[in-house]
Amino acid sequence: MHPLELISPTVRRAVCRTDCRTTARATRAATFAATLGLAAPLLMLSAPARADEHLVPSRAEVRSAQVALTRGERDVAAVRADLARLEVVVEREARKAQQAAEAFNGARYAAQLARGEAQAARAADLAARAHVERVRLAYAEVVRGSLGTSRDLDAISSILAADGLTEMLDLTSSYRIVGGTLD
Repeated sequence: MHPLELISPTVRRAVCRTDCRTTARATRAATFAATLGLAAPLLMLSAPARADEHLVPSRAEVRSAQVALTRGERDVAAVRADLARLEVVVEREARKAQQAAEAFNGARYAAQLARGEAQAARAADLAARAHVERVRLAYAEVVRGSLGTSRDLDAISSILAADGLTEMLDLTSSYRIVGGTLD
């Protein structure tokens, strides 16, 4: 078979513009073109095959990738578990904080009520003390008016003016003793 028969008619026409069978130069050119025409597709087919060989991972690379994937999945699962656990903790602490805030507000309200009650109690205490003093003075005036001006009146006035029950009893005992010796 002639080398020119291996190439396509279009390439053959371009190479053989003149009579190729008679010229050695044309024969060499045709042979070169045919070789190039046959070799180029073979080179192009073999180049991707070689490139694909480098793209196919080895078993060790596949195992390593699977281990890394498993580790990554475990890491993701661990992070998700940590997030879920922390969400529970955050919710629990938020409830505690809310309860503490409510307790604080309740205590503040109770303190306001207690301050109001304390003020009312102080005012009632002052009013009661003032009332006791008015009654004491009124009683002393009544006793003075009924007894006249004697030594008993002075004794009763000093007993009524005493601060506290103990002093009042001491003065009463003293006036009895003195009154008994003077009679």
